[in-house]
Formats: sequence, C-alpha cells, structure tokens
Amino acid sequence: NTSFVLSKFDIDRFKLINKTFGYIACDRIINNIAKALDVMIVGDKERYARANVDEFIILCENNERITDLQDKFLQNFFELMGKNFNYNIKFPTGYYIVDAGSEREDISSMVEKANIAHRRAKQLGMKLCIYDDEIVREALAKKEIENKMERALHDREFKVYLQPKYELQNECNVGAEALVRWQPTCGDMIYPNN
Repeated sequence: NTSFVLSKFDIDRFKLINKTFGYIACDRIINNIAKALDVMIVGDKERYARANVDEFIILCENNERITDLQDKFLQNFFELMGKNFNYNIKFPTGYYIVDAGSEREDISSMVEKANIAHRRAKQLGMKLCIYDDEIVREALAKKEIENKMERALHDREFKVYLQPKYELQNECNVGAEALVRWQPTCGDMIYPNN
C-alpha cells in the first residue's frame, strides 16, 4: 500500500568525460554518485543500484518529491566533487510512478517504463521525464511509422527533391540541397515533422 518511484539516470556524454578527464576522475565521479545516492535514500524500503557503467536505478517511496529528489542528488553530488570541479555534468532521468494499490507488475516491466522515460529525457535534452500515457502513444506512433517506412522503402515511395542554392552576387545556381519526401501511393505527402 505504498506508492513508489522507479527512476533511471545516466551520465550524459560519459564517454567524452572519460576521454577528457581519464579513468581516475571518472571513478571518482561514479563513487560520488553512489555517496550522493546514499544520502538521498532514507526509507528502509528504498534502494539504488548501478545498472551499467554509467547507469543507475533508484527505487524510493513516492511522497511527492520527484523534483526534490533530483535537486537534492545534484546538490549532494556537486558538493562531493568539490569547488574545483567545474564541469557541468548532466544526469537525464526517467521516472515511472507505481501507485499504491495498483496491480502487481514485475520489476523488468517497471524498469523498461523508466527506460522509456529516460530515453525521452535524453532525446529532448530534458532534466527529467515522467512515464505517462502520452509517452506510450508517441512510442506506438513512432513504431507504426517505422513499420510503414519499411514497406514504403520497398514500394519506392520516397522521392528526392532538389532545392536549388542560388548565389545572389553572380545570379546563378551554385548547387542544390537534396531533400527526401515520402509520397505514399494512397494519401498525402508525409513531411519530416509529421
């Protein structure tokens, strides 16, 4: 009868950070993430785990503190890193809220939902993203388009359009930008922003 939040985050551009600062500095970053999470985890039902090289999963009780959690984590982490550490590390985070009294759900399904929200946070450059019905609709719509694209490619529904590049000084065409447009055999043209 408790509401929980399952969250997943990673270190944005971790490979670049690793190349820039080296393994020792990255080990310090990972260790300080763990220390910052130790301070955050307060309940005896709350846990965190390092899921991959730079990925962490947190399970904590939901008492309306989702944004507070991230702010507290960031504050703790940067305090541990010290004043001399001035690299702006970002931790895009996906949240999945498990409401009290909801149907039982296996952990892998919950983690996948947090993953979906995490991927969206990364794609949109967001600090955090909460899994909801809108994300599901968008993911299904994207998958449907991907499936249709396979067939459209086979049916040669993609057309190349050349947009001229015009040089005003010499008043002549100096090249063209190739644009691909999707023209289904039945229906209106599908533009990239659809």
